Amino acid sequence: ALTLSPAERAASAQAALRASSGAFEQAVAELGPLVARKLEADYTGRAASLVEVKLEDHVTPAATSLRLALARADASAREGVWVEAVRARDEAIGLLPDARKEIAVHLSGVAKDAIARGESELALYFYERVLRLEPASTDAKAYLFANKFKAGELLRAPDGMTLAYVPPGEFMRGSRATEPGRGSDEVSGRVRLTEGFFLGVTEVTQRQWDRVMGEGDAARIFKAARAPLGSIGPDLPMHHVSWDEARDFCVRLTEREGRVHRLPTEAEWEYACRAGTSAAFNFGAEGLSAREANIDDGSADARSGPVAVGSLGVPNAWGLRDMHGNVWEWCADWSAPYPAGDATDPRGPADAVIGPLDLALRVVRGGGWNASASDARSANRWAYTPAVGTGYIGLRVAREPDLVSK
Repeated sequence: ALTLSPAERAASAQAALRASSGAFEQAVAELGPLVARKLEADYTGRAASLVEVKLEDHVTPAATSLRLALARADASAREGVWVEAVRARDEAIGLLPDARKEIAVHLSGVAKDAIARGESELALYFYERVLRLEPASTDAKAYLFANKFKAGELLRAPDGMTLAYVPPGEFMRGSRATEPGRGSDEVSGRVRLTEGFFLGVTEVTQRQWDRVMGEGDAARIFKAARAPLGSIGPDLPMHHVSWDEARDFCVRLTEREGRVHRLPTEAEWEYACRAGTSAAFNFGAEGLSAREANIDDGSADARSGPVAVGSLGVPNAWGLRDMHGNVWEWCADWSAPYPAGDATDPRGPADAVIGPLDLALRVVRGGGWNASASDARSANRWAYTPAVGTGYIGLRVAREPDLVSK
């Protein structure tokens, strides 16, 4: 819809009156500028991805036809021949999809040539341009996910969170048959993740929760849950939140920052936790004590509640902390047995096929302050009812990366 000035509204009414009396040529002459404006806006909206591509640099058939149509439209508009201006601009709009596709194919070739020459920065530049034109380009996305960010590269978000980049790759999920504490549901299998993502370096803190959900929201939740005072503090992990509340936190973050935030899938969580390791714990060991993580190992070092995030142990190879212990962490998936064989970007069952939702459980991973060392292993699986929060379950947030620079 156009916002018309009083003079333009009058011209529109006059043109309608002429058309009703059969004076169509005069009506077109008077409406022409208004229609041309509408098409100009439509073209500009659809051509946004061509702005930085420099259309004039490309000689593909559709790009050449598009340039000619735009030139005809501009020339006709300058001469006041609105019928031709409108027709040429309309032709240009129709040529946009083919022009984008052809230019994207050409730029993909340029990027591949740059890769062959070892010019990775140039390849990144051209693949970003490809993605502006063809957001579904698998080649461009694969290269950018793998090369735009370094493993463990930090992103500091406005809400106070720090996230680390988890690159695409493969890992063996589940556990070895000889791993101490192994559960029967930890079936081993190779998993491939095709897309990288940023993941919170620590669990979401109570301070961060309030920044996103509103000052005092954590206190409201703790009051309703009668949480003990020792579990409350700005740098302690947020807890007593249901899966639904954890999802709502991600939705609010997405709205605030304009970039998708979500809970990690179970496969993403284990891959990020392991960070290339295959031992029971991500620092390469087969055992874990309360000196190294906030777990209940029955020793004098064990605690009876959460501690400040990141205050115990060492980070894994990608800079992630507290992947073992402190609070369990909600994952996106419904709980279900692993399917047999290898998998690519696996997810739990879809909502539509999960069955009676009052009996279904959502995955939680990582163990908590009340958990044993065995429960805190990289491969250990557990699940909880999504409608209920407890003092030993919190969340860690994943964020989709910006593959195209702003």
